[in-house]
Amino acid sequence: MTEQDKPKIFEDIVLKWGPKKEDGRQPEYRIAANRVMMAIAVIEEHVTLAELGAAIRTGRAPMAKLAGAYAALLRYAGCDVTHEQVYAQLFSDTNNGLSSATLSSIVTGLLMMMMPKSVIEKAGTEEAPSDSSGAGKQKRRARAS
Repeated sequence: MTEQDKPKIFEDIVLKWGPKKEDGRQPEYRIAANRVMMAIAVIEEHVTLAELGAAIRTGRAPMAKLAGAYAALLRYAGCDVTHEQVYAQLFSDTNNGLSSATLSSIVTGLLMMMMPKSVIEKAGTEEAPSDSSGAGKQKRRARAS
């Protein structure tokens, strides 16, 4: 079985960071699917899957750890960035500190990167109750970004 024939456990990860280019796009940094397991190890040097799950449940996240994890992940992907730059950027999108939407996006993004695609697909496929017309079951898929 060749490398191409093997099922992919993870999807490629694309990270955006830095000022927009002349064409209006942010620079992208890509981590190939076969390098994602090491990327997870890089993330877990700063914040664990359990800590990310707790942050989702409680709404409280260790900001320095999140910044460190994202900065390390960007560096793993080839970006020249510091923990401090990422930490400062977390607060730059709002007038009075970090918004809950930004925090949720960061935590969810890291969680999605760390999960095998089969787990994401299974969690994203739900059975919805049948409506009164008996139209049947509906399925939803979660998208990792």
